[in-house]
Amino acid sequence: MVWARWTAAVVTCGNDSPRQKNILTCVDVTFMLTILYVDDEPALLGVSRLFLERTGDFAVDTSESAQDALARLAEKRYDAIISDYQMPGMDGISLLKAVRDSGRDIPFILFTGKGREEVVIEAINNGADFYLQKGGDPTAQFAELSHKVKLSVQVHSGRQQLKEIIRGTPIPTFVIDRNHHVISWNRALEISSGIAAPAIIGTSDHWKAFYDQQRPCLADLIVDQNIDGITRWYGGKHAKSADIADAYEATDYFPRLKGGTYLFFTAAPIHDAGGNVIGAIETLQDITRLRQVESDLQSTSGQLAVTEEKLRGRSEELAQNRQMVKESEEMYRLLADFAFDGVLIQDFSGTILYASPSFLRMMDLADPAQVIGKNSLDFASPEFRTTLIRDLRHIFSGKGSYTRKYRARTPEGNDIWIESIGTKIPYHGQPANFMALRDITGRIHAEEALKEANKKLNLLNSITRHDVANQLTVLQGYIQLAMMKGADPVINDFLKKIDAVSQAIARQIEFTRTYQELGEHAPDWHHLSEVLDSVKPKGVVFTSSGTDIEIFADPMLQKVFFNLFDNAIRHGERVTRIGVSCAEADDGLVIVVEDDGIGVPLDEKQKIFDKGYGKNSGFGLFLAREILSITGITIFETGKHGSGARFEITVPKAGFRMGDTSRNHETTDRK
Repeated sequence: MVWARWTAAVVTCGNDSPRQKNILTCVDVTFMLTILYVDDEPALLGVSRLFLERTGDFAVDTSESAQDALARLAEKRYDAIISDYQMPGMDGISLLKAVRDSGRDIPFILFTGKGREEVVIEAINNGADFYLQKGGDPTAQFAELSHKVKLSVQVHSGRQQLKEIIRGTPIPTFVIDRNHHVISWNRALEISSGIAAPAIIGTSDHWKAFYDQQRPCLADLIVDQNIDGITRWYGGKHAKSADIADAYEATDYFPRLKGGTYLFFTAAPIHDAGGNVIGAIETLQDITRLRQVESDLQSTSGQLAVTEEKLRGRSEELAQNRQMVKESEEMYRLLADFAFDGVLIQDFSGTILYASPSFLRMMDLADPAQVIGKNSLDFASPEFRTTLIRDLRHIFSGKGSYTRKYRARTPEGNDIWIESIGTKIPYHGQPANFMALRDITGRIHAEEALKEANKKLNLLNSITRHDVANQLTVLQGYIQLAMMKGADPVINDFLKKIDAVSQAIARQIEFTRTYQELGEHAPDWHHLSEVLDSVKPKGVVFTSSGTDIEIFADPMLQKVFFNLFDNAIRHGERVTRIGVSCAEADDGLVIVVEDDGIGVPLDEKQKIFDKGYGKNSGFGLFLAREILSITGITIFETGKHGSGARFEITVPKAGFRMGDTSRNHETTDRK
């Protein structure tokens, strides 16, 4: 595999000249990427390592826990991390947070069997580069995984190069991340602000360079997508950039800078590969001299005695400053092109006026001339053209923006799926349609394949379960008939054992039906007291307190408490009382279910949640944990052996809400 290493330098021509050149040197570098793969399944680690290393592009170290992975990261440098999501002790999201909190800007790919939308959102929000779901053809899956690893390494490499470019540019520039922490404060800004980079990087104190009191800078408002805030803080002094997507520019006077300075500043969002805003960049241009020139021109415009030579000098100076502003805007255009999303600008008829380099790459095109002047409808599949025409009309009747998914076709005839966001903007003094485009082909194909696979799997499970259940019925019937014949006692004993095994098989078949339904319906809010009323145990004293609470959980939540109560009565041996109570904690809501039975031995506290472990079917507590985990709820056994079982169920802060307080009272019931 060949990678290109780019070295960038900025050269300033003359002492006062605004002209600058970027000198780029490209060197081919061939090397192997070192990967840390984290998963609690040893067999999966082994086969994954073989698939990834067979091309010769990767050297893979494996780790069976997040804790061990953190220890390895402290000892060795890796080019990327691949991690499972659901692991004991510390899951993949927690590992990701720990890596990012340690300051490591290393590519992180979440590779897991969990395909829930909230997991994807949490992974992206915490800095994951890609999310890939396990399953399907191994060759295709690991080819996709290899591609995402290489792509994320390229993105991180490009990000580092971008930091070097920003550091060397003579235009004062700073960059903040999504948490408003400064990650870049270049030399030009150090000089103009008098604040050294080490004193500001990692903090949220960038406002101190410009204002007497804490307030948001333009970059902060861009990160928060707070457009109303831009109007509030820069009303009458700001405008949306006509050249850079989602960027804003403003002009203001700053008395703290150099005894008083006018600045023209522009802030633009920085996106990750998924289109999420992960930070913002702000550049500042000293236009004090330009303002003075404008003031001088206004004061002397009525003076006929001003010589033509003086006017010419002022005009040249004004033109020079305008050129500096233009070069600043061009720099932002360059920074915008680092984004992976394509950008098109078209007129009311659909004629393309501008196409970003990223759009050309998306459509497998090499030259802008292949696009500029052509109609954007030429790149859409025929069945979507009427819809796209309607979207254009929607924009130029002034009805706001739109979002659309459609299939596009490259000049070579390859179909790709595009997600497009369009809005009306001014472009060279004329109304135009700005389109941000994203290639979602892989996501569409994955969704279609997953739907089809689930459909086939559910059908197969249903047919198989039906056939096996029928055969079990026949088997149990013959067993009963044989026992009625009054055969030899030894044979009768054998028949009873065979009957017990067949009943166990029947329970396992029933479990597969229940487990198939797990996650089939969307989670919803459930009132805890009503859930408990529907499954309260019989024959024991049952108490509940503080249960007037709603919980966001899978519709099978009722089975969780049924299994907990059933297990207590079956295995507690001397259970006379079962109680449920709720209390808020720092990390959410804690629901305690406890009884007065014999409790759970210390060495079995984790095993009782394993599939197949136990004296009955072995599926009750395993199923309970799976149901709760769908919405991020955890369950642990914390009782003392000999004093009763005690289960602590922890609901995340966003997963519960208080009910009607008038109903919040302790209840006791015995049936």
